[in-house]
Amino acid sequence: GLQVDSTGSQRGTRTQPDVAGTGELAGLQGCGLARGEHDHATAVGVREREDAEARVVGVNPSAVDVHPDGDLLAIVNTRAREQLVLVPLQAGKPSGDAFSWPLLGLDDDAARPACVAWHPSGRALAITLPERNQVVLYTFTKDAGDGSFGLAPWGAPVATDKYPSSCAFTPDGRFLITSNLHWGSDVDGFFVGAPVGTVSSIRVADDVD
Repeated sequence: GLQVDSTGSQRGTRTQPDVAGTGELAGLQGCGLARGEHDHATAVGVREREDAEARVVGVNPSAVDVHPDGDLLAIVNTRAREQLVLVPLQAGKPSGDAFSWPLLGLDDDAARPACVAWHPSGRALAITLPERNQVVLYTFTKDAGDGSFGLAPWGAPVATDKYPSSCAFTPDGRFLITSNLHWGSDVDGFFVGAPVGTVSSIRVADDVD
């Protein structure tokens, strides 16, 4: 779970795993759902939920994605000049020091990201910026010798439809798909109902350089 402290940072807290009886959900989160013979929801695909040590990852962390190699987490949050946080992952748990970066290539140090997604190659990632109607892409390098990381803008920020909230690469890495909520104070009915949303498809380079 996440707990907000007095500074507004969100920290992971230890929780006890929920146990579901046959045909019961018993509060399980993040599990797949299947329909049983009697048309009731049954929790599937969850064997064990282990607790991880608390780790500060910024202010209002909104999204996380696991590197294709399974050894690194990418997290986005709203702390200015530290919006992207990378945390090493070992045996499914955060391990080692976290590293943070500003959103390179932007003219706003306090831009607020919403989603992060690794490219299938593991050599790039994308971050959505809802309030700017943009997505930014970065190339990623990892030094095999000392384990250090490097980021660089992969082209200029790309315009999307209004308020891109989430994103994902296609399995072949050729396209980035964003879901656009069309939220905003300038949208009729924004405060009383969700407007009709859209998706954007962005063709990216075949080679990650």
